[in-house]
Amino acid sequence: MGQVDKFKETFFLECDELIARVELYLGALTGAPADTEQLQSAFRAIHSIKGGAGMFGFQRLVAFAHVFESAIDTLWRGRAAADAERVTRLVQATDVLSDLVGEVRAGTMVANDIVSDATEHLEAIVAAGGEAAKAPTADRRPTVSELAPVPAVYDILFEPSSDMFRRAIEPLGIVRRLRDLGQLAITADAARLPEFAALDPAAAYVSWRMRLVTSAPKEAIARIFEFAAGSCRLEIAAVGAAPSATPLPRAAAIGPKAAPDGSEPEADGDVDATPASVDRRSFVARDRTPMPQVERRVSSIRVDLDRVDRLVNLVGEIAIAQAMLLQQLDHAVVDANPQLMRVLSQLEQHTRTLQDSVMGIRAQPVRTIFGRMPRVVRELARQLGKSVDLVLSGEETEIDKTIIEELSEPLIHLLRNAVDHGIEPAAERRARGKPEHGTIRLSAARQGSRIAIQVSDDGRGIDRSKVRRRAIERGLIESEARLSDEEIESLTFAPGLTTTDEVSKISGRG
Repeated sequence: MGQVDKFKETFFLECDELIARVELYLGALTGAPADTEQLQSAFRAIHSIKGGAGMFGFQRLVAFAHVFESAIDTLWRGRAAADAERVTRLVQATDVLSDLVGEVRAGTMVANDIVSDATEHLEAIVAAGGEAAKAPTADRRPTVSELAPVPAVYDILFEPSSDMFRRAIEPLGIVRRLRDLGQLAITADAARLPEFAALDPAAAYVSWRMRLVTSAPKEAIARIFEFAAGSCRLEIAAVGAAPSATPLPRAAAIGPKAAPDGSEPEADGDVDATPASVDRRSFVARDRTPMPQVERRVSSIRVDLDRVDRLVNLVGEIAIAQAMLLQQLDHAVVDANPQLMRVLSQLEQHTRTLQDSVMGIRAQPVRTIFGRMPRVVRELARQLGKSVDLVLSGEETEIDKTIIEELSEPLIHLLRNAVDHGIEPAAERRARGKPEHGTIRLSAARQGSRIAIQVSDDGRGIDRSKVRRRAIERGLIESEARLSDEEIESLTFAPGLTTTDEVSKISGRG
């Protein structure tokens, strides 16, 4: 496998993780104002996929991810409501995004109509945001510029690190987003640009000094650079209120031009990058309060599962060998040598700690499975015309990876039963004095050496008489059998037993 192929494989693994996160974030949307954090997290994940895809030239994936993140950005900024229909469209777009990743990974073509339909739905969300921006309503959340109506001037120094491009971060995209905040003037500094022979095409050399006139607060400006945190030197300084008489034009200098007297370089081109009322030297020499740089730390690594299994087996062999060593030692010799006894005790303790730590490497939080379940419940409730909320708890509980992989299908089956059999229709819930909105709870918790996963709902419960009758009809029990409530409930796990009168595509076959 070549170096590029290794990078691609890493990209595909990252895509799997990021798409799973997007499903988790979108599944947690409830329509509350706090959902902006979920939308922002989803935006970041899709932006990362787009950046990696652009690095490898996967243009179809880049184009779809761009529309996808634009739709999420529209909802995040409050330009359109994150209602159930739009969230459903986003979840469906996640499937298409996953298919497009599979397309470039395996070479299987995704049908054009599937991609175009999903793109149209996402573009409709973006278009709705444009209409909302033109005609503000009382229900729409105010934009950043509406919250800070007084324009201010900011000096910005943006100096990318040499590896910024390798991290799939596009400085031009950052500049474009800055330009959306207000009037922007830019001066490029190519002082770090080496001779042509020493030029690395994958390295970033140019830095920028910018002046921004905007109504947005400093936090909104810093948020644009958050994807580049740890990969750049960034300074943002508020200069003061914007001059009303001389508005700053939007202009971008292609590169610096050295002045004959050796003073600060002027912007290249016919358009001056700064207003006449501003002294450029004061802009360069002004004392700024630098933003703290976030140190980029590696908090996790990917390890092939076969390597982990070999490590687990090796540690197990060490534990066995250590136990055999203790059995072979003469206890009289050990008792007569306190130092040897102390060393053996430490060896036993360290071996046990090592074994526990290695087993912990295989453990994963159940959120990797739980994150898919809100979507299952939402889509099923929509098909059945019910209103259901899924409440998750204990997502950080860790379980061995091999067990997690086997949990998905049973959990989906239990949740489908809870929505279909457990949660009553709205009219029936009203008649019973219940709220029309049903609730299903999915939880995980450690109980001693075991992990307990529970699914519960506030629905009608199990009709034991009906379960007993169906069990008799299928010959699972005798008609005169006397069973406790627990024994009757356990019959629901018998293959082929169902209390549904009609077979549907959702349930009815047991």
